[in-house]
Amino acid sequence: MPSLWRPRTDEADKAAVLRHNVHTWLAVLAELGANDRDAQQRLLAEEWLAALTAHLCLRPAAGRLEADSVLRQLVELDDPQGRRTTPEGAWC
Repeated sequence: MPSLWRPRTDEADKAAVLRHNVHTWLAVLAELGANDRDAQQRLLAEEWLAALTAHLCLRPAAGRLEADSVLRQLVELDDPQGRRTTPEGAWC
């Protein structure tokens, strides 16, 4: 199964993805700092789920795209139903 970086991702694409990730997490951290611990946990769970959902939209024409395994694990840890995700990031 192809990852986000293969087969045709060039260095400029990789840099754009990394810049996006850094800017997104800086905004998340700023928002977290303005909240108490319970709200922080809720906000992080929502952010991780939104990121995993966005990964599901990144379907290459050539096939399936594997979601980030750490992101999947974070979403699974926060799922109140204890569900698992597929390698693509969908709920089992």
